[in-house]
Amino acid sequence: MSLNILTPLRDHLVAQGIVRKPSVTGTLPTLWLEPQTGLVAPGETPSDMPTGKSNIVVGAYLTGGFTQPTFIQQQRQQVIVDFRYRVKGPTELRNLQSLDRQILQAVCDRRDWDLSDQHIVESLQLRALQRLGSDEQGYNFAMSAVFEYQIPGGLYS
Repeated sequence: MSLNILTPLRDHLVAQGIVRKPSVTGTLPTLWLEPQTGLVAPGETPSDMPTGKSNIVVGAYLTGGFTQPTFIQQQRQQVIVDFRYRVKGPTELRNLQSLDRQILQAVCDRRDWDLSDQHIVESLQLRALQRLGSDEQGYNFAMSAVFEYQIPGGLYS
């Protein structure tokens, strides 16, 4: 599950009308999964992808949680997902805060719910929205969430 959480997570956020896939044009922010060369800046869509109208781009990254569970937690595992945001300028910060709240409401502070075919025991915000820095292309922010899920084939699955 840990390596496959990002696609169902994005599908969930797309179904909620919060983000869109990079292959779909539209006005919602694009959610990229583990972009190998880093998260593109708004308006920097690769030539083989449709363009969008949003000044916010989101990336989801697996950043931790691959430790061996303790004896008591043998039927569960945790993964950490970083949501990284890029915005064009300071005028987009209010929209970024709104987007971050929507993602939090859709996936955090929830217990006993299903994400695709995986049962999530609990999902919580691990790190609140914080600024990472800026460059000539815009501003960078991040928020982290932790997902605890049942291990398939365990006693409680």
